[in-house]
Amino acid sequence: MTIHISENFPKLIRDFFLYDNSESDGTAHAPIDLPFDMDRESLLHDAKRLPWDTDCRIDRCTIVHNSNNKGETGTKYVVQKDTRIEPAIDLEKFPAINSLINNLNSIGPVTYMSFKNMYPGEYLPPHMDSTQGPMIVYCPITWPEGCHFKVYGQGLVDFGGLKANIVETGNRVHSVVNDGNESRFTFSFHADWSSPGWSNILRKTKLAD
Repeated sequence: MTIHISENFPKLIRDFFLYDNSESDGTAHAPIDLPFDMDRESLLHDAKRLPWDTDCRIDRCTIVHNSNNKGETGTKYVVQKDTRIEPAIDLEKFPAINSLINNLNSIGPVTYMSFKNMYPGEYLPPHMDSTQGPMIVYCPITWPEGCHFKVYGQGLVDFGGLKANIVETGNRVHSVVNDGNESRFTFSFHADWSSPGWSNILRKTKLAD
């Protein structure tokens, strides 16, 4: 599917969304069902109070990380036994995010999480997350009109209904834009895919093939 985005974006970004008319076959990204209800209003309230890192193109805040390597922004497919996962912020100040992490960890270990705020007119150029684990879960808190996430050769990631998606970003070129008028808040996380809970969720998609 092709998308016409505004002339305010660089030609590379406009062309990426315009000329790749591919559709997803389910091997690069797939929606998943998380087995709990999510209070997005409370999550948004917490998100707006986070200590954002504003040095990147998109404001971001690391929530959970590997304490052995705090610069690491992802995890391998199988987590090493000596990996120590800990909060990167004081979670007592953010009760909705703390509850979210507890719910996710009830499925299996979450090994890295960050929240992101993409302002109108911002974008991430086509890239691969080659220094991270192969798969990550993206979940929108808000997804305003004009926001798009595209994987080259695999079409647009469908965040309709604020659905969570597993996306293979480690081996796939992808790009994200906010061509709307509102900020877009999301969170994403790496999981221990070898754990029974996350392995079961992964097996229900074609990404496990």
